[in-house]
Amino acid sequence: MAIYCSRQLLSRLLCTVTLNAPASTMSIRPLEGIKVVELAGLAPVPFCGLVLADFGAQVTVIKKGGDELLEQRMTRGKTQKIVDLKSQSGLREVREMCGASDVLLDPYRPGVLEKMGLNPVHLIKVRSFHQP
Repeated sequence: MAIYCSRQLLSRLLCTVTLNAPASTMSIRPLEGIKVVELAGLAPVPFCGLVLADFGAQVTVIKKGGDELLEQRMTRGKTQKIVDLKSQSGLREVREMCGASDVLLDPYRPGVLEKMGLNPVHLIKVRSFHQP
């Protein structure tokens, strides 16, 4: 699992998120306005996206399809989009979504996205990030 974002955004997150208050009782959502693209995968990435959504981030899950019970629990507060990552049009759609987002949650082993034609570092550099 990897999380890709800019240094400016990372410093903003570290300065504003207080983890000792439960997200459900927070009146201020410190990640409001942050856009996250989550590539669907195993438990660590969906859980990370769930926490970011609870703190106010706008999380979009890109998945292949299918609807499992665990998957439904981990998508609370998230937008879901079905995309074929093996097609050129699907890859183009992911690039466009990343270009309009602040954070990319990558569930794959190192090098997998690059083999698919999606360089995560390049995807994040495309975005002009919010300044703190």
